[in-house]
Amino acid sequence: MRIPNIIEPLINQVAYDIVTAHRDRLLHEEITYIVTAIWGAKKDGRLDKIQEDIFRKAEPVIQQVIKSFDFQNLHTAQVFGVAYLVKGLIVSKITYMLIY
Repeated sequence: MRIPNIIEPLINQVAYDIVTAHRDRLLHEEITYIVTAIWGAKKDGRLDKIQEDIFRKAEPVIQQVIKSFDFQNLHTAQVFGVAYLVKGLIVSKITYMLIY
């Protein structure tokens, strides 16, 4: 339970911080707004200032969570897979907080 005890508070806190800082805007946007912010990239165009702020808050936490697993010799695809799961969890937590 060491890793869950480390990563859960990190993920919960970053989701809370993002929702607290940007609740009004997030409530008026599509879910893709949050997804692109967490990923730090848009298919067409650039992130707006709020999305950039969300990315700046989330990215260090995502990297810290990945490092906490202390994986050895991961391939790029494996790192991407773990990041995909962590980012999806953060998006889910944010959307849950906005709904409830």
